[in-house]
Amino acid sequence: MSSESAGVHDGVVVERNPDVVAREFDGLTFIMHPHRRELHHLNESAWFVWQAVDGRRSVGDLVALLCEEYEVTADEARRDVAELLATLLEKDLVRRLSS
Repeated sequence: MSSESAGVHDGVVVERNPDVVAREFDGLTFIMHPHRRELHHLNESAWFVWQAVDGRRSVGDLVALLCEEYEVTADEARRDVAELLATLLEKDLVRRLSS
């Protein structure tokens, strides 16, 4: 899914689905939607973004945080954040608050 088709752009704000359970175990991070019974492994940067999703930060804010934390360009970070959030939205792991 492309970020364009999912409508994920710098102004979008999302929040974590409150039903989703997030856990770190033995250096690995997982999130699970209890109603779907799907377990998803997050890599280090995806976990960083997951933790920063708070219902107040926009995609643009998340991109800036990712650039500060990791050595990536704004374009790379924007693409990665948009793809991650598009997937999380599709699986109802996060919810869109604004468009």
